[in-house]
Amino acid sequence: MRALHLGNIANMAFSYCDILRSYGDKDECVSYDLTHPCSVPDNSLKTHSSEHLDWYYFIKTKKRVQEINADFYLGWIKFLEEDFDLSRHHSYFYNNLVQERVINDFFISQDMAFGYSYASIPLMINGSIPYVPVEIGNFRDIHFKNDAFSQLFLASCLCAPHVIITNPDTYNEVQKVGLKSYSFIPHPVNEDLWRRKPQLLISSEWKNLKSNVDLLVVAPARHDWVDKGNDRYIKAFARLVKDGVNARLVLNEWGKDIDKSKKLISELDISQKVKWFPLLPEQDLLKLFNVADVIIDQCGIPDTFGMITPKAMSCGLPVITKYKHKINKWAFPERPPLLAAEDEDSIFSFLKSLACNYNAYKDLSSYAREWIKKYHSKNVVKQKFDEVKKIVKNKKGNYETFNRLVVARKKWEQEACIQMDYKDIKQKLLEKIDWIALKKIRKIYPDIYISRLVKIIFGEA
Repeated sequence: MRALHLGNIANMAFSYCDILRSYGDKDECVSYDLTHPCSVPDNSLKTHSSEHLDWYYFIKTKKRVQEINADFYLGWIKFLEEDFDLSRHHSYFYNNLVQERVINDFFISQDMAFGYSYASIPLMINGSIPYVPVEIGNFRDIHFKNDAFSQLFLASCLCAPHVIITNPDTYNEVQKVGLKSYSFIPHPVNEDLWRRKPQLLISSEWKNLKSNVDLLVVAPARHDWVDKGNDRYIKAFARLVKDGVNARLVLNEWGKDIDKSKKLISELDISQKVKWFPLLPEQDLLKLFNVADVIIDQCGIPDTFGMITPKAMSCGLPVITKYKHKINKWAFPERPPLLAAEDEDSIFSFLKSLACNYNAYKDLSSYAREWIKKYHSKNVVKQKFDEVKKIVKNKKGNYETFNRLVVARKKWEQEACIQMDYKDIKQKLLEKIDWIALKKIRKIYPDIYISRLVKIIFGEA
């Protein structure tokens, strides 16, 4: 089946396509307004350069409107109605194409589509081909979100014939939502690319990080104290240094709490022990992993790991991260060889143990790559995508809902998109919807919930 991957959150769509096409699949990727630094294909490890691909499309808006995030449906609709650049092979051409023409141009040759996060919403609205939403953590707090985007995303999942879950710790929320058909697919990590490569360490910049220290600790996560728990491992590292261990901490200089982290480091008087880097492209991150002794990943809210942990495991590195196997067991039957920690004390304990007896963790290195190959490899990704495509081929979604959406879309485009700007559209949606009533309906009658939501949002109530 020919499949389109729409949206490129954290470069997942591009990386999945890159893996699938290495097996002979004909999947294609469309991304747009790459405002997130981790969503740029040229910053990633890949089997081909994105400059010479006939399967990667990039839409760039000519008019950058700060409050419009193209990952959201309303922003998508608005910028497709304006002038935009459509890039293929990095050659640009300009048109005044409206949504209908653009979407159909992309979809007409496809058998199905994967919509990453909110990119599943225009797929639901269009309704011309079967689609599969790809969850990227959306379900973690969807029960607490009353905004239009979250509810539209939920509706797109309930309408779809199948949903892909990439964060297994959302299992309980997935159950509460009432999805009838879903499966887990691990994040796209190519173990052939993510491995130790001593020949990469040509530059002294990377080698010097390890000089004159006994333990090099690398923590590449963005600075978000709630989600990532950066303050916890910074405090744990400070205790390690004060305990007499000659260690260095390497951090990425990005994230909303970067100033708070720098202030904390200064207050703990460990600035001389911390090395800052700008957000690194994956080619440089791999070099950093080649000199690292241990990786610290997220220790905040999520009960599972993201994309840093499997990359580090594939390189045979010990990883300290928050992980609760009970909630992740449905996706990973075998516990991954991680140093599970989520508070300052447990992080410090692992760091001190590694500093005192690093050789004790050598067996973990080979086991980590074995685990990756068994549960998180490109072969696993390929197999699971094949299963999803087979499900979609033999199963239809809620096409009655599709038909209602297609009919309602025309009216909504004409009235809402032309007469109101982005903020007005969003505000009108929020004012119209009785979220409490809809939530009660959703829990008991999902189909009625979708119908009611469609009628309210598209002005047919």
